[in-house]
Amino acid sequence: MHPHDGLVHQRWLFKKPPRYGYLKRLYQAHRLHHAVDEKEGAVSFDFLYAPPVAELSKQLGQRRKAEKHADRTPL
Repeated sequence: MHPHDGLVHQRWLFKKPPRYGYLKRLYQAHRLHHAVDEKEGAVSFDFLYAPPVAELSKQLGQRRKAEKHADRTPL
């Protein structure tokens, strides 16, 4: 079984997401990565290293704000 399947899609024998440490941060970062509907605008990171979740949340917020601003700008 691939770690991605277990960590993100919860295909381990246990069903609860990680509660602390490295795996929790990786899990939360991957959830933020999939927080958008399209590939553009998603936060990205290396599979084995994820920046702090607060940093990824900030990036995601900035991208969403930029998208909203772009939607209001007349062509």
